[in-house]
Amino acid sequence: MTFQFYNPAPVLWELNPIEPAAGGSIQFYAIGTTTPKNTWSDFARTTLNANPVPLDSAGRPSVPLWLDGDYSVTLRDSDGVTIDTFDLRDPATGGTTIPSLVSGRFLTNNGTSLSWATIRQLPDPTGQGGKVVTTDGANYLFTNLPEAPTLPIDVTANGVSIGDGSQSLRIICGTDTAPSSGTNQTTKAITFGVTFLTPPIWIDVKVNKVPISGVALVATAITNITTTGCTATFDTADRHFAGNAENYINASFPFSWIAIGAVSA
Repeated sequence: MTFQFYNPAPVLWELNPIEPAAGGSIQFYAIGTTTPKNTWSDFARTTLNANPVPLDSAGRPSVPLWLDGDYSVTLRDSDGVTIDTFDLRDPATGGTTIPSLVSGRFLTNNGTSLSWATIRQLPDPTGQGGKVVTTDGANYLFTNLPEAPTLPIDVTANGVSIGDGSQSLRIICGTDTAPSSGTNQTTKAITFGVTFLTPPIWIDVKVNKVPISGVALVATAITNITTTGCTATFDTADRHFAGNAENYINASFPFSWIAIGAVSA
């Protein structure tokens, strides 16, 4: 690499740096040898300098110094006595060589060497509103945003269905009234309002008001379960109080129910 010797007009000093090395010289060698090596007075390296290069009365080289590669340099005074010797390294020595330029690519590296890689550019987004960038494995493309899927959830006034397109898990609920019986037990048929594919996997009831003030239910039961309904049984006495008139159900009372099972989608 062609490079210029230090300051284009350096002042070189005597060994005792009190005054410049006026009338001295600077000689250039192939590095580590006594073989003279050329310098030039122009960047294009067309005009050779003398070697050694004489210094003027101010201790400056008499010509510009353009160099190529590594040098060993000897500085002498006007009597030819060596003032100093030193090595001068090419600034590019040990650096990484940039490969030849390649149109349409960018410079990158693999951690060891430099190389040119293809510039991947996204397509023009003009007129592509509402689309997203995707790829076919080689190029970037715009494609329409996917439509949000219809959630397989259906909510009605008395239930919720969660399905897969062929059948749904249906949760239904309702309220009803259990009749007065004059005994410890009463029953009420429940109609689901939908037809399950099979009898519901889970049914429960909840009494909203005790049948008689001071009387509590001790048991509920669900029987006669079909795909369309069931029977709810309510009891106010355990085995110690069976037949006790004080625990008879002498008034109707409201209750809620819930059923879960599979229905057709």
